[in-house]
Amino acid sequence: MTRSTLVFIVSLMTVTTACNRRAPTPARYTKWLNEDVVYIINDRLRAEFLSLKTDEQRDKFIDQFWRVCEPPPGVLQRNLKAEHYRRLAFANAHFGTTSGTPGWKTDRGRSYILWGPPDEISSYPHGDKDSVFPYEWWRYRHIDGMGEGIEGIDDDFLEFRFTDLARNGEYRLTYDPRWYHDRYWNPLVTRVRVAPANQERNLITKVDPIYPPEAMTSHVQGRVRLTVEIGKDGRVFNIRLISGDPRLVMAASDAVRQWVYKPVLMNGYPLEVVTEVDVNFSLPAK
Repeated sequence: MTRSTLVFIVSLMTVTTACNRRAPTPARYTKWLNEDVVYIINDRLRAEFLSLKTDEQRDKFIDQFWRVCEPPPGVLQRNLKAEHYRRLAFANAHFGTTSGTPGWKTDRGRSYILWGPPDEISSYPHGDKDSVFPYEWWRYRHIDGMGEGIEGIDDDFLEFRFTDLARNGEYRLTYDPRWYHDRYWNPLVTRVRVAPANQERNLITKVDPIYPPEAMTSHVQGRVRLTVEIGKDGRVFNIRLISGDPRLVMAASDAVRQWVYKPVLMNGYPLEVVTEVDVNFSLPAK
């Protein structure tokens, strides 16, 4: 085989590979698939859309999608696209979080896009006796595929509970009537992380540390910071050191193990809590 023949074969293989390599989908179509209709397009149509090779094919697919996609109750086929984008815009305007999550990605946003505005909302932005976290009940009289209220829970409404576990505006779905007939329990949520300042307000019993004689003799003072795990009964069951002088750590840990907190409740049920605490050691002024 001559050198020129070899060069020709390699060039031909390169051209063939380039022709077979599919160009990346333009960003506007990726956004349409992964954001605009992510909750309403099924796997078969998604795969079909991804197999398209030209923008003309994609535009035709999108136009046809809005013509055949089944509209939600009360929405005419010709109004489906406009109603869907109205819901999407509302979700982004009202359900985004302080941490930067856009509204359409949140649990409330997804629910609003799929089911529309609830018939009733009960909002508890400061929590109540059943929960220290802000939460909302959303109530629908009917949702396609779910029917009406579930017998034994609420004969008039389908209820969904969203809880702001991180207090950052992102209300997570913590009760769905399809999960269990016990309306006040979601086994998926058994532990939460609570900001130190918030958890400090739940402290019932605080034991001060005994100043270690060695540290006192050496004039050691300062802060010991600990990660604390608190059981459903409000008692500390695990402690991990974050920072602090080794001569103060044992005394700090011994004191914190005796602390007792008011249990943190969600939907009326106690949760385990992870938080941080500071134990300060300061010598008396001379």
